[in-house]
Order: sequence, then structure tokens, then C-alpha cells
Amino acid sequence: MSLVATLLSAADWYEWTGLIIATAAVLGIALKTFRWARPIARKMDAALEVLVGHGEEPANTVNGTPARPAVPGIGARVARIEETLPTLVEAVDRLAKNEERLGRVEARVTALEEQAVERVVTKVESTAAWLAVEAVANQGGEHESPQIEE
Repeated sequence: MSLVATLLSAADWYEWTGLIIATAAVLGIALKTFRWARPIARKMDAALEVLVGHGEEPANTVNGTPARPAVPGIGARVARIEETLPTLVEAVDRLAKNEERLGRVEARVTALEEQAVERVVTKVESTAAWLAVEAVANQGGEHESPQIEE
């Protein structure tokens, strides 16, 4: 018997049809699982990349994608943060001291402004008083002014 005759025989035909349907079903299930599992795998890959880091990737000259710089793992990043933490604490302490100092300076400036306003008001009042004295002195031109003898 030839191969074609074997494939076309009734018993073999049912076996081959069942095999093809089973293979298609398995492939369909695998494809559906792959479509469902791919986003999860990508998220897991991204999480792993955050934890472990990645090396520098070269630029893609075909489509012009720029190079991704190397990213250290989370352990190296936390270590670097721990190294810079004392500097940050010192900077925050300096900011707090500067804020206190600024409050004292603002109080002093406010006091100086009040004194300057008082001086201006006093000067204006004093000038007005002297002008009043001068006006009174000029009204009585008939009276002699007392002379101071030396």
C-alpha cells in the first residue's frame, strides 16, 4: 500500500483527524496561556530589573533607539542613599538654623522700621513745632527779642 492509500483509509483517517484536532487544541491553549502570561512575565522581568539592575545597552543604529544607561541594583542604590543621608541631615539642620536666624533678623528689621517711622514722625512734629514757634515770634515784631549777653 502506498502512503496516500494508508492516509486515506477510514481507520487511519479518524486517527489523523483526532491527532490534528488535539494538536490544534493544545496549540490554542498554549497560545492563549502565552498571551495571558506574557504581561505577567514582563512585569516580573521589570521587577527583577529594578531589584538587580541592568548593564548599559548599546544604541540601536537601525531604528535610532538611544542607549539605556546602566542602572545599579537596589542594594547599591540604598547604599548610596545611606552614604548621603548624613549630608542631608546636616543640610536640614542648617535650614532650620537659618530659619530661626531669619526670624530674629525679621524682628530686628521690624524694630528698625518702627524706629525710622517714629524718627520721621518726630522730625515732622518737631519741624511743625519750630515753625509754630517761628510764626509766633514773627507775629510780635513790636516786641524786642531778648538779647543774650556774653
